[in-house]
Amino acid sequence: MPESAPGQPHTVAERRPAASAALEAGEGLYLQGMAHSAEGDDAAAAELLDQAAALLPERADIAYNLGIIRRDLGQPEPAMALWRRVLALDPAHGDAWASLAAATEDAGDPAGALALYSEALATLPEERSLLYNAADLCFRTGLLQQAADYYERLVAIDPGFAAAWLNRGMVLKRLGRFEAAESCYRAAAAQGGGSDRALARFNLANLLLLQGRWAEGFTAYEARLDLPEAPKPDFGLPRWTATTAPGPLLLWSDQGYGDTIQFLRYVPALAARGQRVRLYLRDPLKRLAATAPGVEAALGLSEAPPEAASELPICSLPAALGLAEPGPWPGPYLTAPPPPELPLQPGKRYRIGLVWAGNPAHINDAHRSLSLADLAPLLARTDIEWCSLQTGPRAVDAAAASGLRDLSPML
Repeated sequence: MPESAPGQPHTVAERRPAASAALEAGEGLYLQGMAHSAEGDDAAAAELLDQAAALLPERADIAYNLGIIRRDLGQPEPAMALWRRVLALDPAHGDAWASLAAATEDAGDPAGALALYSEALATLPEERSLLYNAADLCFRTGLLQQAADYYERLVAIDPGFAAAWLNRGMVLKRLGRFEAAESCYRAAAAQGGGSDRALARFNLANLLLLQGRWAEGFTAYEARLDLPEAPKPDFGLPRWTATTAPGPLLLWSDQGYGDTIQFLRYVPALAARGQRVRLYLRDPLKRLAATAPGVEAALGLSEAPPEAASELPICSLPAALGLAEPGPWPGPYLTAPPPPELPLQPGKRYRIGLVWAGNPAHINDAHRSLSLADLAPLLARTDIEWCSLQTGPRAVDAAAASGLRDLSPML
């Protein structure tokens, strides 16, 4: 290092500008905070990012991630304020729009969330996630045509987006536009793979069956077995086909109670082919299912499966039998146990049982179940003895209805 000239002071490093020091300190605090967040310590991360944001208020990325951390800490209002700050800094920040709209919906304001999506899409008209989320919210809130329009824009932007094709098909089906819905489901099946393709085929099957296109519909309905949530038991047996030699057949329930009851109507067709049908199904159905013609035995899932030479899911019966139509109505094919003696109440002409709700955990429960209040016009009929046959969590609704006799404890 050269010496200083005689009589001159030694050279010292220049002081860094304050802005540069703030930038360096803020960046360091931000990186430390994100490291804490990655380790699951959001409280420490929030404190560090608060300091970083104070030093670097113009940094949209710091404000955005601090909002995510505040949300994860159960602080939605501070998070929303931060995302609004982000949008003031950067109106094209798609993630901030999406996060703010989602938080607004979570706060109980779906209309406000839709307004945010509309505002965001005016700035970012081709942002996939915004279009998808806006369409989904419209569908869930019953704005079907608006949902269809958003999905149409989305598939035009990204024709390979299988989920968008699938959801557009669901919307169009609800609108009664079956031909267009079918095209969407087929496009989704062609674009998707694995479980996405299975879901598209499953939705296509339901649409075809709705139109009475039985052979196509039941063939496509086999896709239900490829869905991730489908039961996949391994009985170590070959699958039954129409060419399988007569012998004991393990017919197992792969869907819910209602589906099992519906498809039991095809058991006599198996018996006519010399198959000895042994049912393996949910325990509460054992006694009823055992009364179906052609059933040799009915065992519950709490028991070991019956011995058999082949197996078949019960809802695969129409496809396996090659049915091009449901077939003629066979008449009653199940026999309930004798009912208890229940004299009709004085002044009543009829007794009618009501069930208004299904499994609340079902993904489509909102479109399958009623509230008891929806049945008020029926309950106003005083010449009928109305009886509740509702079970499960919604059985308690009966206590609030006047003139409704609760028979569910007798089931």
